[in-house]
Amino acid sequence: MNDYSLEDIVRCVHSTRGRLRFMLVASAIDMYKNLSAEQKEDMLEKIENMQGIMAVRTNTIIASITITYNPQVTTEANVISSLNSIVKEYYPKNAGGKAEK
Repeated sequence: MNDYSLEDIVRCVHSTRGRLRFMLVASAIDMYKNLSAEQKEDMLEKIENMQGIMAVRTNTIIASITITYNPQVTTEANVISSLNSIVKEYYPKNAGGKAEK
């Protein structure tokens, strides 16, 4: 299992009840670009299928992802935890330059 945190890959830059916005850290942007279209689509589909997720919007120009969730179904902490598990599947352990692959 990967032992690095989501913050090594993406950082939450805005949080309001029912909405979270994350941005890729600089070291992860190139890795994202190197993912195949199929991998990107698969990752997005997994995020969209997380419990309580109402909408997912990506902005490749600024390397951000905005997740709208139903706070009556899930919590911010659950969204972040689930996102952490999904993102780790697609990025090597050295995504943040902290661990070897």
